[in-house]
Amino acid sequence: MIANNLYTYLVAQAGITNLVSTRVYPVIMPQKPTFPAITYNDDDSNYTESFDGQTDHVQSIFQLDGWSKTYAEATTVGAAISTALKNTSGSFGGITIQRCTVLSGPVTVYEDSVEAYRQTYIFSIWHNEG
Repeated sequence: MIANNLYTYLVAQAGITNLVSTRVYPVIMPQKPTFPAITYNDDDSNYTESFDGQTDHVQSIFQLDGWSKTYAEATTVGAAISTALKNTSGSFGGITIQRCTVLSGPVTVYEDSVEAYRQTYIFSIWHNEG
């Protein structure tokens, strides 16, 4: 569920939409994408335990990629992703976010398959399950 809320949060951020509009896609881009764009993928979720069993406190790991035809624009989209998420807390559409931190990134590569640059960040998002 957090993935849908992450999408809603990202497209509500002016720094994101000024660059990519609503071209924010889960996992993969469309066949012939318009650039720049963002993809995101929920890589892992870790549930915390208490003496009473599992809690609703979850760490979700997300990979977010900023895509563009140029290196400079890919890094600009990546920076916008980082600005929108780094150290964020609050509500993502009803899910309470305790903390969002960068685990790794930025890493920028050229992807031959789509003839575009991709800048990757990995984020840890601690939240309550909604």
